[in-house]
Amino acid sequence: LPLFYLPFTIDRLELNKQTLLLVLVFAAALTWIGSMFSAKRFRFRRGWLNVLPLLYLVVVGVSAWNSSASFLSWIGGSLQEYTSFLTSAGLVVLFYLVTNTLYGRKSHRLIHLLLTLSALVVVSLSLSSLFFSKPELNTIGTINAAGVYLVVMTVFALSLWISQAKDIWQKIVIILLCVATFLYLLVVDYWLLWMLFVVGLALMFAFVL
Repeated sequence: LPLFYLPFTIDRLELNKQTLLLVLVFAAALTWIGSMFSAKRFRFRRGWLNVLPLLYLVVVGVSAWNSSASFLSWIGGSLQEYTSFLTSAGLVVLFYLVTNTLYGRKSHRLIHLLLTLSALVVVSLSLSSLFFSKPELNTIGTINAAGVYLVVMTVFALSLWISQAKDIWQKIVIILLCVATFLYLLVVDYWLLWMLFVVGLALMFAFVL
């Protein structure tokens, strides 16, 4: 949820993002289940990949069960909501929603365009926070966390360019995102971000070759 934050609250990022994730995801899940009841037809895409999120959730649940800080592990708190079992459960439900409700290349292209557009907004706000010393403009968290997010999204956008970018507007967004991310990395100049960027590009080109 890279674009959501409430600067007027005590915790402007983590708790708000967790709340929005859970409300929207579980509302969408109820709507999806209700639509299947209405159509009197159960549809669930099969595949071995469906097992991986459940295994991940089981591991997180076992870790939370054995944790000495049970509330932090199950629910989250102290800016650690993203590590909690509750957030992981929301993300797992989101995975099954996406894989079972979004079909066809048209839907995929729309999602990819929205993802790259959101990353472009994030890098614009992040650069503004660096140049104008306004940390509240960073909607990801720390400077390095924003850098990791932008590196991942830029490599993803370049992969889209290679695989399916046919729309001119999508290409323009990808170019702007790449330039802005490179500028962000130059300003921050942290070796780990550069290493992640190089490794991501190397993996992408390895798959292409």
